Amino acid sequence: MGRRAAIDAAPAGLAASCVPLLPICRGVVGQYLNVDGIGDDDTLARLRKALAADGTAGDIADSDLVWFGRNVDRIDVRLRDADGREHHVVATEDHPGLSIVLVLSEPAQVPVQPPVVVVVNGPSGSGKSTLLRSIAEVSEVPWVTFDEPILGTTDQPLLVWPERSPQLHDGFLDGIVAVAAAGNAVAVAAAGHGQDRFRASMREVQALYVGLDCPIDVLLEREHGREGRWGGLALQSSRAHDGWTYDLRLDTSELAPNEAALAVLALVT
Repeated sequence: MGRRAAIDAAPAGLAASCVPLLPICRGVVGQYLNVDGIGDDDTLARLRKALAADGTAGDIADSDLVWFGRNVDRIDVRLRDADGREHHVVATEDHPGLSIVLVLSEPAQVPVQPPVVVVVNGPSGSGKSTLLRSIAEVSEVPWVTFDEPILGTTDQPLLVWPERSPQLHDGFLDGIVAVAAAGNAVAVAAAGHGQDRFRASMREVQALYVGLDCPIDVLLEREHGREGRWGGLALQSSRAHDGWTYDLRLDTSELAPNEAALAVLALVT
């Protein structure tokens, strides 16, 4: 799948793959706005040539220029096609040409969704993060996913020992529920929190609870050598299902991620 197709197909996964964009100045048509004061028609011509050669973005190569920006070797261009749809192109200098890094295409207007929160629980390595990504990828509507029920940043010890700041974690969940209540589909990993805490925050939205199972030998194999993962979490979290009841349980050692995601989405009304 090409860059543009991947972006269109998986809007919720976009943040992880997108190079941070420069601030956009709307309404500036055909004007060069360059941090380093460099801008010329040759740069735009080379970018159009690179787009024309790109197998997934060639159809926008001749679109009208809306906005152009440069920051040293990074180039950001906003184009508008004949249908009025905008496309943001990120490129880098690759002398003597340009390399297309990313193409973002303006999405259709997103309809208000029935408020729903899918809570995914399971031991470390059972595939919670993978399932969240897959839900966003296979769904026909955008999903907001939280790998952990956290908003913003705070002191890490407060996340390691959540019982020392219950009001903080209750606030996180209330904020996540507010995103859903505004008309969005939300999925969140439980990340060690008990089900009672989720139930207390989710009285006003549809809440679906999904439990992930996986044999311990598979969990240990997945954990081995996994960068950024605390050692021993698979064993420490082996009783993650204690005290939980579920709308759906899935064995991720038997299901492909997209199959598991489709099973979850079938529950959403």
